[in-house]
Amino acid sequence: MKKVTTKFRRKYAWIGVLVFATLLASSCSWFTNKGESEPQTVGPAGGTFSFDNGITIVVPSGALSEETSLQVNQVENSSVSSILDQSVMSMRPLVFFEALPDGMQLEEPIEVVVPLPDDVEVEGWPVHLELDLENETFTYAPTGLQYDPENREITFILDHFSPHGAGEVPDGEVPNECDIPATACRCGWIRVEYEFQDYASDDCEGVSEDISVQFMDCPGQPTEHVRESELSERCTWQGSLDFDVLMIIEGQEIHMNCSDPIPFKVAEGGDISGSGTMHCVINDSIEIIDPEAGSITVTFDSVLDMTQALSGSLEGFELKFDPPITESIVGYFKAEATVPELGNVVVMDMEFGGDNVSGELGILEGFPLLTVSTSIDSDDAEMVPAMNFKLLDGETFEYIYTEEEATAIFTVTLHLTVGKE
Repeated sequence: MKKVTTKFRRKYAWIGVLVFATLLASSCSWFTNKGESEPQTVGPAGGTFSFDNGITIVVPSGALSEETSLQVNQVENSSVSSILDQSVMSMRPLVFFEALPDGMQLEEPIEVVVPLPDDVEVEGWPVHLELDLENETFTYAPTGLQYDPENREITFILDHFSPHGAGEVPDGEVPNECDIPATACRCGWIRVEYEFQDYASDDCEGVSEDISVQFMDCPGQPTEHVRESELSERCTWQGSLDFDVLMIIEGQEIHMNCSDPIPFKVAEGGDISGSGTMHCVINDSIEIIDPEAGSITVTFDSVLDMTQALSGSLEGFELKFDPPITESIVGYFKAEATVPELGNVVVMDMEFGGDNVSGELGILEGFPLLTVSTSIDSDDAEMVPAMNFKLLDGETFEYIYTEEEATAIFTVTLHLTVGKE
């Protein structure tokens, strides 16, 4: 039995909220929020952090010298249009965001991955812009920008925090980089690195070329990558993803043990597809010492069959998975507390019926805090963000979800096999 000293009423409520949010994350549409995001604390170790407005940041180790509260908010395109009208070329806004704290310099560049709005289509040439919202001006940002049309995402490389975004120059009006002051540096001194890799298993072979061009005359010396790969015909590249969830509440650990990894295959063109049902069980307890109520034992009991769908692509020798989609959940989740003078109290009692969930979240017996009856929206059901794996059996990916003083850690392990059909 694990022990912790805490305030009973407040902690009692959000222990259940954390576990419930961990299970559903984005499975129910009322967990989704656009525009302004909740801040996230990032330390010198860095990591991958997803905000509730869909934006993800990838912070390398050493980019921050101390723990910092970071926030990335969306900026409406309608508020940017008048600023872009000042351009000598016709330009329309694609997507913009404000990275806070404003003006903060980074020791190492970070990546900011921003999804395109549903009503925006890229038809021309995306360019990286930095905004001055106060003076309503913009400048061309001399850093890398990558547009992923399949996933409808734009990745920005930032060396400092401020409002950034992408504008679009119409097709046919694309100027020469050397003619734009902000990008003319790309026509100067460059450094090119070439890497060749091969992969062989039985009668299956693959080769990959990775070309990196670093623009030495540009501020921050940004680098662009080009990857090409070729695989043997009639070979199957397949495997599975194994999920493990650990919830930590002030040092106390609650495990969600999941079996039956989710299988996937890589098609000849590199597309990843797969689906499966993993069986997840929680059977754990913690003890809370409250100054007023005394010793309170909270017991968790859960059996869930969660059907996940996988998609993505093989690029070079890297598997790039989209966020797994929770298609359905069947089972139950219960949390009960043994409280002095009250006896057994139901903290949470949820029933999952495939594409719907119902139940109650409570604090005291007979007084539910929240009654839930809703459908699981598979379009928004992202349990973990996008994942990139090298082609190595046993590679792992870790995602940390934080709610107040509690943390949920998702560990995903890749199992990979290659062979003839």
